[in-house]
Amino acid sequence: GDLNALPNTPAHEFLLRGELAVDRIPGGDSSPLAAYDFQHDFAFRSAYDGKGAPNFTNLTSFFKGTLDYIAYGPECTLRAILETLSESEARREGNGLPNRHRGSDHIPLMAELEIEVLDEQQRRKAKGAK
Repeated sequence: GDLNALPNTPAHEFLLRGELAVDRIPGGDSSPLAAYDFQHDFAFRSAYDGKGAPNFTNLTSFFKGTLDYIAYGPECTLRAILETLSESEARREGNGLPNRHRGSDHIPLMAELEIEVLDEQQRRKAKGAK
């Protein structure tokens, strides 16, 4: 998804770790959001972690960063990912993105996933193996 969140930011942390500590919430303990328990049990993993994670998914003349991710759960097996555009390729076609050859300021990400139906015991086991 297009989180528009850099790695290790609260949104990214919440998506992939399944929880968000109060000190990671903007405003910390004084924030009205501090009263909420930010947790989920989806056990997401990132399709690109350790498999050619892109140095950027957004590249303009003034910004370079990873803002986009493909997260998948334990019921999926990752089969393949799309190789990402290199910075030299993007800059060769202009001063970043978008340019006359690429209409977006984000590069495409794609993953081929095989989905398996898990019972509750398999889900709990997979969640523990994050």
